[in-house]
Amino acid sequence: MKASRTLAESCHEAGVRVPDDIAIAGFDDIPEGRYHTPTLTTIAPDLGALTMSILDLLIRRIEGGAGPAIRVEVPWSLQVRESTAGQTLGPA
Repeated sequence: MKASRTLAESCHEAGVRVPDDIAIAGFDDIPEGRYHTPTLTTIAPDLGALTMSILDLLIRRIEGGAGPAIRVEVPWSLQVRESTAGQTLGPA
């Protein structure tokens, strides 16, 4: 989210209007994004599910369970806020 915030600040300094000229979205939904101006749209991963997956993998590793890398997917939600207001995805 820090990168998204820095991008939003840089756009403001350059006279680029968020979201009128550019839409910005982040990933992680840290609380800071809710209080930034403009508030930042974000992908919010299910932190409980992510934590449980990480702990499960850590316990397996500690118990000697090496092996190939595995892909972990957790539920997520899109938190639309001011940084993308009015922006829609569609044909280019």
